Amino acid sequence: MHLNILAIGSDKGSLYQPLLSDYFQRILRWKVTLQVFDVKGMQDPKRRHEAESAKLLGALEPGDAGIVLLDMGGKSLTSPGFASFLQDQEMRGLKSLTFVLGGADGVTDALKARAQHVLSFGLPTWPHLLARLLLLEQLYRAQQIIRGHPYHTT
Repeated sequence: MHLNILAIGSDKGSLYQPLLSDYFQRILRWKVTLQVFDVKGMQDPKRRHEAESAKLLGALEPGDAGIVLLDMGGKSLTSPGFASFLQDQEMRGLKSLTFVLGGADGVTDALKARAQHVLSFGLPTWPHLLARLLLLEQLYRAQQIIRGHPYHTT
């Protein structure tokens, strides 16, 4: 299965970049691509919010049935539950899943409506690069759970 991550904000030069790279290299079972969109120069939060959501919506494939929005209002899953979710999507015959991480102001209702699944990493608000790192770590962890590797239990 191909995993796409659409995210707002760049990681270039950030302290997270080595960790993000490490998890990209660890994920072997699935092909993972990352598209980053940066909407700079907009001070008005409403305009920035709409522009970010428009960029994310524009990057989605028409008819894509595997869109997963990460949003604090979404469903929280345990790590084994997340692994089961990924397995279920693959068993349903989906060739790809697209994970969407919005900007600091969230996403528009139009983008929420486009998602088939809305998941959460809990109630706290996470910095966007940390949320991206959490997603990659959970993808790796899910892969290890599915393979029966002890990474999850150690």
